[in-house]
Amino acid sequence: MKRQFIGAAVGVLTAAALGAAMLPLRSHLSIATSALVLVIPVVAGVVTGGFVAGLVSVAAGFLVYDLVFIPPYWTLTVSNGQYWVALGVYAVVMVLVARVVANLDEARSAS
Repeated sequence: MKRQFIGAAVGVLTAAALGAAMLPLRSHLSIATSALVLVIPVVAGVVTGGFVAGLVSVAAGFLVYDLVFIPPYWTLTVSNGQYWVALGVYAVVMVLVARVVANLDEARSAS
């Protein structure tokens, strides 16, 4: 339980830090670039705390992605259908990444 909490905290804090670091560059970054950078907190959360922590990290990354990089900014409102697709793909792919990384981590621990 403690490991999951620490992993979730790592994922959430990493997502927030990366979002803050990319914010000044937002006008120069594509929607895809910011999504790719937000893979990092998911992997960090899973490796540190397991799959559940990875899911928390996915949620944190999703919120940062939506609030900071999807117009209109700083709201959960999405203005364009293509952004719904981007958010949906981000969520699905990140859950899959979390599962794969958790499986690899579990297999490595077992051997």
